[in-house]
Amino acid sequence: ELLGLYAYIKKVTLPTSQGGGKGDIDGTVMLLSLPTTFPSSLISSDTDVLFQKSRSAANALEGSSHALSAMSAATSISGSGSGSSRSNYYITTVSAGNAIHCSCHKKAKAADRNHPKAPKSEWEGASLRNSRVTCNVILPLVSSKTSKVPLV
Repeated sequence: ELLGLYAYIKKVTLPTSQGGGKGDIDGTVMLLSLPTTFPSSLISSDTDVLFQKSRSAANALEGSSHALSAMSAATSISGSGSGSSRSNYYITTVSAGNAIHCSCHKKAKAADRNHPKAPKSEWEGASLRNSRVTCNVILPLVSSKTSKVPLV
C-alpha cells in the first residue's frame, strides 16, 4: 500500500541579486568557480576523486550557452543588464518525517470532517497526526513494491 510523507510546501521568491539565479541554484556558478587545480593542503584520496569529478563537469560546462548566461547573471550588478531585477520562484519543502498510508489519511480526513463535536479541516487533522507540525501536502513514498514505474 502506498505510503505518503506529511510535508509543508511553500513557494518562495529569490531575487537574482540574492542568489536566486538559475546558475546559483543548479550549481553552475559553483562548478565554474572551481580552481583549475586542487590545493595540495586539502588533498586526500576521497577529496581528490570528488574534485576531479567536479572539475570534469566544469570543463564540460565551460563555453556552453547555459554557463555563459549563468556567469553573466552572477557577475552583473543589480539594476544593470537585462532581467537582473527579475525574481525567480522556487518551492521549498519541509517534513517532520511522519509517514501515513494514503488510505488511512483518506479515512482520517472523513472522520475529522464528520466529527460531531469538533469537526476539522483535512490539514488541521493531518497536523495533529503529524506531531502538531503544519502540513499541506502528502509526498508519496514510491518504492519498487508500490510502483510499476522502474526506479533508478
